[in-house]
Amino acid sequence: MIGSSQHVPQARINNFNNLPEIYNLSRDLSREFEYRIKFWDEHRKISDIFLHYRSHFNIYLPYLQNFSIMNKHFDECCSNNSQFRNVCINFEKLPKCRNLKVKHFLLKPVQRFPQYKLLLKDYLKHLTKDAEDYEDTVKALEIVTDLLKNANDVILWYYLSENIFENLIYSHFLATFADFAKIFIFLWCIAFQVDR
Repeated sequence: MIGSSQHVPQARINNFNNLPEIYNLSRDLSREFEYRIKFWDEHRKISDIFLHYRSHFNIYLPYLQNFSIMNKHFDECCSNNSQFRNVCINFEKLPKCRNLKVKHFLLKPVQRFPQYKLLLKDYLKHLTKDAEDYEDTVKALEIVTDLLKNANDVILWYYLSENIFENLIYSHFLATFADFAKIFIFLWCIAFQVDR
């Protein structure tokens, strides 16, 4: 889709480069989970799948680091290139998209780790300590929690390195002290992993 856009600079296309890797990982995980569900009576485990793919999860971090820039470039491409914009519109009309915008799908990788963490925490509640999958679930939850912290560190680094926090303070969006406090608390929660 992006390659069909005639006037999109290569540097901007590069921001989307690791989407195929993320897609392939998501596809592989989906197949593994579907197989386990289908043959659950033979193999009552799922958390070992997370352990098996633990080294692959780091591919999300560059995506998260570039997410805001990528969104900005996506908007610019839609505004400045009618061919690209029409491709996106036609794509969004497909039944598979279920009336969702492209940007909704671009957000999915950002949401992935919080969803994995919630899944594993809920799954762990339904396991007894002597269950076959208990120990692997505890390990998988630790891995996903650590990765989520790294992801949040990337987001925090982005805010600080791009001076977005400072820009927000002086913009019209932060007209009151209450607004300033909300942004500060948000960044503090990211930095120290406080459950909100």
